[in-house]
Amino acid sequence: MALLRRIFVLIFIAILTQINIGKSDFLLDDVLFRLKWVEKPQSLIEELSEESSVVMTTSDKEQYRCFFPKTGNDEAKNTAYSGPSAKIVLKPLFKQQTCVYKIEPYWTYEMCHGKHLRQYHEEKLPGNEVKLVEYILGRYEAPAITESIPKSIPTKKIDGKDIPYYEVLFSNGTLCDIKPKKARLTRLRYVCDPLARNELASIEEVSTCEYEGLVLSPTLCSHPQYKIKEVPENNIKCQPLAGSPIKPAGFKRLNDANSQNQYSPITPPKESTTKRTTEQMPATVQPLPKIDTSVLKAFFKGEYCLSGGGGRSWWMYTFCYGKFVQQYHEERTGVRSSTITLGTWNTVEHIKWYHSSKRLKTQSSAIISQFYGNGDICDLTGKARQVQVRLKCKETLKLPAVSLSLQEPLTCDYILTIESSIFCPLLSTVDVNGLFNYSP
Repeated sequence: MALLRRIFVLIFIAILTQINIGKSDFLLDDVLFRLKWVEKPQSLIEELSEESSVVMTTSDKEQYRCFFPKTGNDEAKNTAYSGPSAKIVLKPLFKQQTCVYKIEPYWTYEMCHGKHLRQYHEEKLPGNEVKLVEYILGRYEAPAITESIPKSIPTKKIDGKDIPYYEVLFSNGTLCDIKPKKARLTRLRYVCDPLARNELASIEEVSTCEYEGLVLSPTLCSHPQYKIKEVPENNIKCQPLAGSPIKPAGFKRLNDANSQNQYSPITPPKESTTKRTTEQMPATVQPLPKIDTSVLKAFFKGEYCLSGGGGRSWWMYTFCYGKFVQQYHEERTGVRSSTITLGTWNTVEHIKWYHSSKRLKTQSSAIISQFYGNGDICDLTGKARQVQVRLKCKETLKLPAVSLSLQEPLTCDYILTIESSIFCPLLSTVDVNGLFNYSP
C-alpha cells in the first residue's frame, strides 16, 4: 500500500495541473486512493467518461489512460441527521446505573453510569484494621430536558485521530481539600467504541479537584455522528493503450524490489572470533523497557499474580497468567473466603476460542485477548464461568504501573482488562494464536 501511495503522488503532481476534477479531494488526508490496473480496456471506455481521465506516458514509453473516481465527500458531509440525540441514546445506560471499576497502582475508581464516580484506596493496618480513604469525584448531573443541539460535535485527539465525544457532567462531589468551598467535579467524555463495554478508559486531574475521564461506549455508536469515520479508499483505474503491458515495467520492478526487501530472510552474520570492542554495535533489536526480568519471568510462569478490588466492594479478584482468574472475599483477619474461580487456562480451548466469532475482534495491535474458561458453575445460568483477559499496551502508564478493570457484561461472563507499558514491546512476540513467545 505504501508503494502505491508513492506512485500515486508522483502521478498526480503532474496531473493536477492539467485537469479540474475535485482537486480538493485529492489533497485531503481523509481520502485514500489505490491504483488498479485493468485487464479489459474496452469495458472502462464504455463505463467511464474520458472527461475524467488523463493519458500518462512512462519513461519506458508505455501509455495508460487513468480514470478518476468520484469521491462523493461533499454529499456525505451535507447529509443531515434527524434521529435521537446522544442524550436519548445514552439514557438507558444511565437508567441502569451499572458500575465498572478501574484499578490503578494506588487508587481504584468506581464509575456508576448515571450515578457517581468514586475514588478510593484501602490500606491494611496492624491488628487487621482497614483504613478506607475515598472521595466522590462527582455525582451525575442529568442534562436539561430541552438540551440544545450543538452546532458542531466536539472532538478529542486519540491516537492521532479527532474522535467525537459526548460530555456528561458529574458535579457536587467531595469538598476539595485545597479549595474547601469547592466541590469536586468530573467531565466524562463518552466516545463510540463498538468493541468496548462502557468502561472507564482513563481519568486524570486536569486542574485542582477537577477531573476529566474517557468512557468507551458501544451504546453511543448507534448515533451516526459519533461513529469513528472509516477512511474510504477510491480506485484509480488505469488501462493500457497502444500495446502497452497491463502494468508498467517500472511498477513491476519497484514492486519486486519492495517485496524482496520486505520478505527476504536475513542471513545472520557469522560470529567473530575477535573480542567485540565498545565501538562495535550489536544487532538492532527491539529493546525491552528497563524492568526486572525476574518479575516478567515469574508473571509468565503464573507465579507473580495481579490482584484488585476491595474498598466498598465485597469481592476482590486475582489473575495468574496461564493459570486462572479467581474472585474471593478477604476477611479482616486476612483469611480468604468464598473463593470462586472465574476461569482457568487451557491452551487448546484458548486457540479454539481465539479463531472463533466469540472473540471480540479489534483492529488495534496494542491489545491481545486470551480466553480462560471452565470456571466454577454459575448458579444463575447453570454454565461454567469464563473470562476474556485483554492485555493492553498503554505507553502513558509509567513503569511498573499496571491498571486493572473487571466487567461482567453478561451473567458469569467476564472481561478483565490489564493495561501497562510493560506489554508494549512484548506484543511483537505474539503468534497467530494470540500466545506470547517470550523468554527472558
